[in-house]
Amino acid sequence: MVVPTSLLALSFFSSFAVATSLPFKYSRNLLVHESRDFLPTGVSFIGPAASHTPLKLRIALSQTNPDAIVTALLNVSDPASADYGNHLSKSEVEALVAPSSASVSAVNAWLQEHDLSATAISPAGDWLQLEVNVSKANSLLAADFSTFSLSGSDAKAVRTLSYSIPAALKGHIDLIHPTTAFPEAIQTIELSKRNIHEPVLPRAAAASSKCGSGTTPACVQSLYNIPTTPATNSSNKLAVTGRFGNNAHYNWLQTFLKKYRPDMKSTTNFTVVGVDDGNNDQDAPSVSEGELDIQYTVGLATNVPVQYVMVGVNWTDDGLNGYLDEINYLLSLEHPPQVLSTS
Repeated sequence: MVVPTSLLALSFFSSFAVATSLPFKYSRNLLVHESRDFLPTGVSFIGPAASHTPLKLRIALSQTNPDAIVTALLNVSDPASADYGNHLSKSEVEALVAPSSASVSAVNAWLQEHDLSATAISPAGDWLQLEVNVSKANSLLAADFSTFSLSGSDAKAVRTLSYSIPAALKGHIDLIHPTTAFPEAIQTIELSKRNIHEPVLPRAAAASSKCGSGTTPACVQSLYNIPTTPATNSSNKLAVTGRFGNNAHYNWLQTFLKKYRPDMKSTTNFTVVGVDDGNNDQDAPSVSEGELDIQYTVGLATNVPVQYVMVGVNWTDDGLNGYLDEINYLLSLEHPPQVLSTS
């Protein structure tokens, strides 16, 4: 039977019209976005993660002009630049690192296809966050989230060796965490017996009469010409990062100041802000890096207000989440500390 050409044409255009009238679906064409072939050293596979395990996914959206903030930073720091010393305002920084409205719309539309919604967790809106379980995350990202153990500790992490995003979102999403980036396993260090000897001070320290009893605040001030007189600029602020378990005790700071900075008021103190349910528990025993960091910061920066940013373990199984939440907290401040000490 011969089919009239006009009938074939009508059939083709009818099919085309139906196809083009279907709503666009981001999830129809997925491409692998990140993957890894091998596990990091010290990480072992346990098994598939339970489907109900909660995950807090962070989505980093592509910034509109990522080179602009670098250029601005270089110019403001270069004495030869006309912009030297002209620091950007909070709103100017946010404008430089913000994602495009197209990226925000596209990613939100993709999530809505899966009955999900995300909230911005950074002031510029370049980081989004959503809470899902493993089952939903596997479906969303064509992933296989599993549980892994970390050598040297009882810690476990839920990660995947690869994940995918819609092809249409390439260029809109930089990365999603936690996915293929693993926490660092604690490395076992082999100990060897060493001879005990008197500490040897650096040459510069040996030349200073104030360094005879060790690295005290007076020694450090002498070596680096740090003034002992109180700071006079009332807008100066300094922050110190504290991790879960690294508590800093007020009474220990007072004891430290009485001994090593008797010229300062021993009641000089620091303030605390908690991130991810961080809590500087004064009743918890602690001989930690947090004590050292706070004592030397307060003891060196005379009369400069010091804030201890205590990062807890809520929804975090590695350092990246905690640091990300801390930085986003600081970025949310209209007048953040000029200096952040993180060791």
